[in-house]
Amino acid sequence: MRGAGASNVALNSPLLKDPPAADYRNFWGSTYTCKMSEREFVDLCQFSFEEFIAFIFDRYIPPKTERWNPWYTHMRAAFDPVRICDYYLRLFKQPRFLLERFSAAQLEVGLWAISSHNFLGCSVTDLIWNTELSRSDREECIRSMFYLYRNLLAVEPSGTAGFMWWDSVCWHL
Repeated sequence: MRGAGASNVALNSPLLKDPPAADYRNFWGSTYTCKMSEREFVDLCQFSFEEFIAFIFDRYIPPKTERWNPWYTHMRAAFDPVRICDYYLRLFKQPRFLLERFSAAQLEVGLWAISSHNFLGCSVTDLIWNTELSRSDREECIRSMFYLYRNLLAVEPSGTAGFMWWDSVCWHL
């Protein structure tokens, strides 16, 4: 992969604009509200790999009795597609460290944040279609998902993120 550079920052993304609040239904039919106008902006351009991993997985997970309202629907981000793709490659090829650092619930929500086309704009789903990345980089990212399954999901199955991974990735095709 080529080196990360400031010229690749996705600052003009339509995802950075604030659409109105909306109600959505998740896979199980539960309704959740996303107040888009209250989204927090984060600049991921200078995040280290460790900071990026913490940003994705180190989150408070509310009890199941609370309404489903994933954190990543309240965020928008500026990011370097090359840097984030490199981080996904590194994560997917060596994911076992996640088991030592995060709870099963945090892994579940973090994997959904990574796989879902979301408001951040830097999900793996968004990146594999991002033409700012070379075709070979995008293909390598897709191939690296094999290791995520072999080294993490086959060993420690997640709730729904694992078996719904490809559905999530393909949802917006």
